[in-house]
Amino acid sequence: MFDRYSDDEKRRLRLGAGMFAVGSLALGATAISSASTAVLAVYFGGAVVFTAIVVLLTRDIRAD
Repeated sequence: MFDRYSDDEKRRLRLGAGMFAVGSLALGATAISSASTAVLAVYFGGAVVFTAIVVLLTRDIRAD
């Protein structure tokens, strides 16, 4: 899917996904006092899953 992107572009996508995850975790951490545990679990889980998907889609799959 991401074969048309250069290694540098893939690195930028991964960095963006990582920054999104860190920002989501920081934003979620500020809302801990006002949200239930279940809502926070879904929120943090979504950030982790999104980051994992982007990393898996952009990694190099080469059979050397």
